[in-house]
Amino acid sequence: MSEVPTSESPIRINDGNGLTPTEELLTQLGERSFLRFWSHANPHINRKEELCDLLVVCGDFVITFSDKNNEFKSTEDQWVGWRRWYRSAVTKSVNQLNGATRNLLRDRVPVFKDKECTVPLGIPIPDPEHERHYRVAVASRAKELNDPEAFVPIISIDSGVVGEALQDTAVPFVIGDVVPDRQFVHVMDVAGLRMVLTELDTVSDLAEYLDARESFIRGKPANSADSEWEPTGAIHAVL
Repeated sequence: MSEVPTSESPIRINDGNGLTPTEELLTQLGERSFLRFWSHANPHINRKEELCDLLVVCGDFVITFSDKNNEFKSTEDQWVGWRRWYRSAVTKSVNQLNGATRNLLRDRVPVFKDKECTVPLGIPIPDPEHERHYRVAVASRAKELNDPEAFVPIISIDSGVVGEALQDTAVPFVIGDVVPDRQFVHVMDVAGLRMVLTELDTVSDLAEYLDARESFIRGKPANSADSEWEPTGAIHAVL
């Protein structure tokens, strides 16, 4: 694995602007953390299609983020509301991340920093034999950037609830392994992601945390945590 530059690098490659409230939050989190030197907001593969909402490329590390902000209508039947929210917030993000993985790492489709596709990404994507790829779906119920709910934790972890059961029988906002038969997808709320990015210092630290988080959830049906930062949560396997 190639060594990544330090955070003292003068090069800043964060381009693009968030469009939805969650995209703006995600972009701000990237800009205000150690990811600011390596992150690209809203990269495109053509004028109509984004690759993902935030792309991080740093040495052999590739992290693709997809974010969705969807209102959960608690006045509806709980299960109806949950299934609708899950499809809009989680399933759509998983589909976008699947497409990003295919376009970026399998098909090696050219990526651009801007919607007009006039500015190439300009950095090499690591060779498939060496890349370490992580996929993160970020969920929020915030309607606006200054919404009080923007940084309220909403997601708990239950590794025993996987796949289709998540939207059919699970308790709302309790999430395990969303795609157990494919590359792991981390589903995190904005509050949890901000805490992680505040605590960690480097891209390699984040990768190590995501490895530990996947290990905490996948194939471990007895593991649970009320949030990213519960003392029994995955973060404490790293720190």
